[in-house]
Amino acid sequence: MPSFIFPPSFTAAHFERVVKQFVEPAWQEVAEAIYPVIITSCRELPEAECKMPIGAGRQRLESRRVLQVDGQWAGPGRGMATVLLNPEVTRAILNRNACEAAPKIMGPIVEKVFRDYANVEVLTMPVRPRLVVQFPHDKDQGSYLHCVFKVTFRNSEVWFLDLTYTQFGFESCWAPQREYRGLYQNWVFDKDQDFCRPLDANYKMYGNLPADDRQLNDLLRESLRAEFSRFRRERGKNIHQMVDNGQELRALFRELRRCADEVVADLAHG
Repeated sequence: MPSFIFPPSFTAAHFERVVKQFVEPAWQEVAEAIYPVIITSCRELPEAECKMPIGAGRQRLESRRVLQVDGQWAGPGRGMATVLLNPEVTRAILNRNACEAAPKIMGPIVEKVFRDYANVEVLTMPVRPRLVVQFPHDKDQGSYLHCVFKVTFRNSEVWFLDLTYTQFGFESCWAPQREYRGLYQNWVFDKDQDFCRPLDANYKMYGNLPADDRQLNDLLRESLRAEFSRFRRERGKNIHQMVDNGQELRALFRELRRCADEVVADLAHG
């Protein structure tokens, strides 16, 4: 793993722990709190049915796992599974199509984690999934546009923080840029399609997203920002001091989940 130029206690391994032990699990708490679909069925297609023609002449076949899922819209916070799912499948379904929401909701927390050590932006780029979650109306594609945090450290090293990596069957939420692109992109076709923007600009980019979803993202962002700050202030510690304390992390996850549940409940009751 590359060595960064940090204060002595903040090594590359330290930031990996912060991301994997706090940031990504915190997002999963939020994803569970807001999930809107009741899952009624899920099956994995046989491998023979998962070959995708790729390449300039579509002359090569690429295997990927495909989960065919069905369910009913119930509204934010009311989603659940009526069928037995293993943890990998559950996380893939929870994070399906959530890559744009994750940076809008978790941006301030991620910014505080890396403040004084790195610049954080949001990057949209094409990726080639290892796994795809398909509802009945979905069609599989060769590549999918995907949003990640782009973290540029003071020594110019660039790492990607991918909070919704499980939706595509990727190996990790945290990887150096070159490694991530090498694993999940076709550089010949994908390398010039990046769209990068600052966190503040990304908060305002909603396109044709329904007003209710915009409101949910914005309220979650501000509420979670405030709750994270309150927790740190009351403990007299920052996240770098808490990351290896399992008891404190569990308490923080509970508070962030409670906060997300309250936002969802308040919106549901108008």
